[in-house]
Amino acid sequence: MSCPQTNNAVWKIGLLLVPVVIGIGGCSQPAAPVPPAPPVTVARPRSSAEPHLTELCKLIAQRLGLMPGVAQAKWNRKLPITDEKREQALLAKLAADGESLNLPTEFVTDFFRAQITAAKLVQEEAFQKWTAEQRAPFPNPPDLEKDVRPKIDDINRQMLEELKRCWAERTDPEWATELNRATRAAFESTPWPRDVITAATKPLQEIAVSAP
Repeated sequence: MSCPQTNNAVWKIGLLLVPVVIGIGGCSQPAAPVPPAPPVTVARPRSSAEPHLTELCKLIAQRLGLMPGVAQAKWNRKLPITDEKREQALLAKLAADGESLNLPTEFVTDFFRAQITAAKLVQEEAFQKWTAEQRAPFPNPPDLEKDVRPKIDDINRQMLEELKRCWAERTDPEWATELNRATRAAFESTPWPRDVITAATKPLQEIAVSAP
């Protein structure tokens, strides 16, 4: 014979368990929505021309960075900006140096003639400004023969090495895109106007157009 108190206790426990069982088995809450997976970012394939164009554009900017000093030296010594005889001798030497690197003479000549043109644009702009200001001679201009031209010669040598690498990659389908990117990166913090930058990089743009 069961004890009444025990039966009552069991009955009360049963009542307490009923909602728990119902809640688990029959009234489950809907599952929270699963957030969508983040989009997969595909890395841009590295262009074979990219590092060489980047370095070459940096060298172009460095060379132009020496031109204000060239202009100051010429201004003080009342030298003309254009020196045809020296320019032709320099182009002939660079073409010969390029030929030893298996670079086409016409391309090397066009490239360095473009650097000379851009350099003279910088100097001409400076001369126009100083003429309007009636500028007095500069107190400590750099020495063309001892200071500036050796630096230019070193940059020219480095340019030839990069031109050799760039020439080998001129058929890269990303050439034009990488050249534009390298140009922006090299000149974004420089004072040179668009016509100077365009003059200096034009031969490289022309390679991109003619590449098969």
